Amino acid sequence: MFLLTNKSYKRQLQLIQSCFNASRPLSQKYLITTLKCSISTLTNTINYINEEFESLQFEYRDGCYTLISKRGYRLNETYKHFLQTAEEYKLFEQLFFHEESIQYYVNTLFMSESNIRRMVKNLNKELRPKGLFITTNPMKLNGDEWTVRQAFTSFFYEKNRLDFQQTFGENVLFYDTLTEKTLFIMGAKVSMTNALLLKYWLYISVQRTKKKYHLNKHTSATNDDYFANTLYTSIKADNIFQLEFTKNTGLAVTIETIGDILPHIDRAFINNNQPLKETDYYFSTYTNISLQMISDLITQLERGLNSYASSTVKNESIHMLYNYCSTHYCVPSFAYDFNKAFIDLIREKNPLFEPLLKKTMTQLNYPPMLLEDLNQYHGFFEMITMLFPDFFITSSNYKPIRIFLITDFIPSYVSFLISRLYDEFGTEIIINTCENISRDTLLRSEDLSEKIILISNFYDLPINAKEYDAFIFFNSLLSANDIANIRALIAVDKKNWTL
Repeated sequence: MFLLTNKSYKRQLQLIQSCFNASRPLSQKYLITTLKCSISTLTNTINYINEEFESLQFEYRDGCYTLISKRGYRLNETYKHFLQTAEEYKLFEQLFFHEESIQYYVNTLFMSESNIRRMVKNLNKELRPKGLFITTNPMKLNGDEWTVRQAFTSFFYEKNRLDFQQTFGENVLFYDTLTEKTLFIMGAKVSMTNALLLKYWLYISVQRTKKKYHLNKHTSATNDDYFANTLYTSIKADNIFQLEFTKNTGLAVTIETIGDILPHIDRAFINNNQPLKETDYYFSTYTNISLQMISDLITQLERGLNSYASSTVKNESIHMLYNYCSTHYCVPSFAYDFNKAFIDLIREKNPLFEPLLKKTMTQLNYPPMLLEDLNQYHGFFEMITMLFPDFFITSSNYKPIRIFLITDFIPSYVSFLISRLYDEFGTEIIINTCENISRDTLLRSEDLSEKIILISNFYDLPINAKEYDAFIFFNSLLSANDIANIRALIAVDKKNWTL
């Protein structure tokens, strides 16, 4: 993200970052030295943060400060707060919508002209190293069109995330469909940073193209016509969507238009099975991580733990972990709202797991930043543990229910369903995922008392009802009634019943 220009905001962010990443309380003297401020300024800053941020609270004891945050809180939420409240960002947001005179900004933002010029000057100090600058007659963001689109995409994505429709007032379904079509033509081997991020890029690009701002020839997707031609052909073949495209974008469906709104992707990335380069230079990424490194890590952990994940779960996890190393924002929601009791259980069951994980990652030359990130459990650690539920959960005196999730939904949505189930039942269940199932799959283990639940979006399964204890059919989300029925099965030993 952009650096803040307001000194007070900078101080708040630096203070939160320092204490959030600290493994122990930080002394008042250390914070004063680090922030280069007085005791009174530090006290005022802490008091302001305690009042302004609901999820953060500073505690003071024995001359030291500790930052207490709600479970799952991430520094990105702090950045988002500043993006939504800082005056310079309110000004930056308007640059996308209105290229008007400075007087227009005075009237719209209720700021003085001198204040606006001062903010423009401060913003330009941060923007010029990136090849961008703001002019005031009219108010406009200038620079290479590719970089301008990157900047706006980064800003709106970081600031609004899921509030796409509220932000732009556009047809979400149309842009969802356009995003899906674009991802499809890029191919499954391509690791796009995130479908939501791509949706923001496409919207930003459409609006810039409408204003007659076009990508330079060397950065346009038409430089390699493969993607542009494929998406163009796909849209032209769908008469209804072609009309929707013109209606929602105000642009004609031409090869030039499609090439102008696509992010530039070198076909070599497809052919060589390599990841895309990070399209947003404001995001924190862990570079030089390959799929092979992720696979090697999991293999070595399996040997060290003597616990093996199914091939389906392993393959899905490899790609989710790989996406995480490309950008934090690919991590499924469960990684940030992870059950704290489950993490505590992991530590209790095997206190050597964390040292083994760090040792293995060090041997495989993982970036130091990712190793440091493990201490905060921002996602990578949680997803690794999801590979070995049997290793951490099973015990001699407890028999969890085994759930078979049989679905052809995309991996990210399957992860969401798994998250929902683990959030509800924690260590009371073990989940297996598959796209089809047979009687052999359901053969009981040595413990014949193990209960089995099937959850599927396929209504007719080629198995006998006697082979399982309950069956739940769902189209999309698991309902509250479904959850209640699973809870009832956990509580009551009842055989051969259906829900």
